[in-house]
Amino acid sequence: MVVRKALRMTASAVTSLGLVAGFGGIASAATTNGTVNTTGYNSTNNITNNSTWHGRLMNMNDLMANVVNPQSSFSGNTYNRFNTKGGSANSGSASNNSTLDANVVYSNPASMSGSGSGSSSFSGMVNDTGAQSNNNVTNNSTWNGRVMNRNNLNLSVSNPQQSFSGNASSSYNTNGGSATSGSTNNTSNTSASVNYVNSGSMSTAGTSGSSSNTGTVSDTGAMSNNNVTTNTNTSLKVVNSNSAQISTNNQQQSSSGNSNVSYNTNGGSATSGSASNTSDTNISVDYSN
Repeated sequence: MVVRKALRMTASAVTSLGLVAGFGGIASAATTNGTVNTTGYNSTNNITNNSTWHGRLMNMNDLMANVVNPQSSFSGNTYNRFNTKGGSANSGSASNNSTLDANVVYSNPASMSGSGSGSSSFSGMVNDTGAQSNNNVTNNSTWNGRVMNRNNLNLSVSNPQQSFSGNASSSYNTNGGSATSGSTNNTSNTSASVNYVNSGSMSTAGTSGSSSNTGTVSDTGAMSNNNVTTNTNTSLKVVNSNSAQISTNNQQQSSSGNSNVSYNTNGGSATSGSASNTSDTNISVDYSN
């Protein structure tokens, strides 16, 4: 590119990346009542309750972002030659500006309970049975709950930049003017913020995690066999797995052009422009489990 006075080229890019992910909860309820009364001699009376609750809540968030932002800017060359009175030769400036904001938020509020209000109840009653009867009230409760949050982030940012100002030449003039090469500048700002929020909670009843089981045997006959049995098994597990891989590649190159004043009877000044590179990178990762 050839110009006679000044040329300025600017390449700029603004990139914004955002992600928000969330999840809710689940619940179930169970109420059981059993009653046996007014049975005869030598009878066998059983009330058995088997309750099994399995809950599993899994949040899996995978994000892979690859941002590539190559930039190049060039100013043209200027020549002032073979003149009786040569004017000035000025090469324009070249500039690159790049801004990247990446904000990633994982929000997984996970909750599970054994019922809608977090309670479960069983009531068994045996009464007014005959002599030598066998009376049994049995309650078996099993509660298994698991909350798993897995968050994977792979963020790659590549921002190569080049800027070059052109050459300025004043030569072969009787009275040569000045030759000035323009300045070059590269600026890159990168900010990446990652926030993991994984709140997993489980309970079998209410906020205290209690259950109500009642078994009653009354008014039974002589030499009867009476049993009340309650078995409760509770298993709770919360697993949070977080991983973040962030890589940045910010290559910058800036070069000011050559200025040449030569072969003149009266030569002017020769000035080469400045070259500068500026890069700011901020990365923040926050885990809250």
